Amino acid sequence: MDDVIGIVARLAWSYTGWKGVTSEVFEKQKQSGFGFVSATGYGHEDWNFAEEFDKEYYYGYFQTHIVPTKFLNKKGIIIFVSRNPKDKKYYFVGFYGKAEYLPNGYDTGIRIIELLPENIKAHLENLLSSPRVSGVDLNYVKNVLTGKAKFIANIRGKKKYSAIFHPRAYVEVSGEDIGVRRIGGQWPFVYVGQTERAKPEMIKNLLVKAREKHEDILNLLSDREEREFVRSVIEKIDWALNFVNINGGNSKMSKLENYFRFKGYCFPEHLVAQFYTALKTKGFVILSGLTGTGKTKIALEFTELLEMPHIIGASGSVFDSHKEISAIKNVIEAGGFAVYGWDRGSTGNLEVVNPPFVLWIY
Repeated sequence: MDDVIGIVARLAWSYTGWKGVTSEVFEKQKQSGFGFVSATGYGHEDWNFAEEFDKEYYYGYFQTHIVPTKFLNKKGIIIFVSRNPKDKKYYFVGFYGKAEYLPNGYDTGIRIIELLPENIKAHLENLLSSPRVSGVDLNYVKNVLTGKAKFIANIRGKKKYSAIFHPRAYVEVSGEDIGVRRIGGQWPFVYVGQTERAKPEMIKNLLVKAREKHEDILNLLSDREEREFVRSVIEKIDWALNFVNINGGNSKMSKLENYFRFKGYCFPEHLVAQFYTALKTKGFVILSGLTGTGKTKIALEFTELLEMPHIIGASGSVFDSHKEISAIKNVIEAGGFAVYGWDRGSTGNLEVVNPPFVLWIY
């Protein structure tokens, strides 16, 4: 069964947010782990989020020697990961929504030479007599300098549903996060699907982390334009979460959200995803908010749905913290989860225990 809803593609790092190349970042670009980029100072993916190619779509590129046949004739999601040359770590940096792979390419009509700053043009002239490029790459450099080479895209995504992240909100990723042993090497992309390496739930977890990071920095930004940009990214992440949830098959997150809807609750999808992801990755969750916003209900329903074991603590003057901690440990050892909650009475003592308010997953 073909259940592919997207791909994870690896890009060369960009210091301009994949909006083009500038003379200022030329030397940094040559630190890339991609051979062509380190030799020339630029890569075609540098324009993946450039605005000048089209009003409706971003036209971009990722290096691949394999055609993603399972993603042909589809409009899905393309997740972009890239390796920062400074810390050598990989990051989730953005995505294309309603994305397509273009097997025959798309000629933007723009010549590569028109997109390059003067210092890169001069560097390419010097490469003609350098052993750093040869064969196909050498011929390509010649075509760039003579104006014959145009920007040919092999992917595109609708701008309305596509986002490059704020640099302070990139999400660090490991191979495990996208279903591979390690990121790098020769693989150009990974399919996203229930029967593929990168499961929809993995992508959803990455999107939730990206959303949290953007929410965090939103409170720290004072520049109005920058704040509007971050808000726009959050809206697009919400679209992507919804897309993965609807099209990603019978995932745990789909079951959770369908369950809450069936029970009559209107929790935002991103909230359910954040709550579940935090439980699985952080080990505990602290819920805060105004009275009546559903803090207790979401915890209670999670417990019922996931059939989490729980404990009832002692109350009033007989409360013994050492026994309570021991009881929590016993429940965790037996079932892997512990749910513990309480209400405080008018005396301020622990009088009524109604699980759960606090959930642990170890």
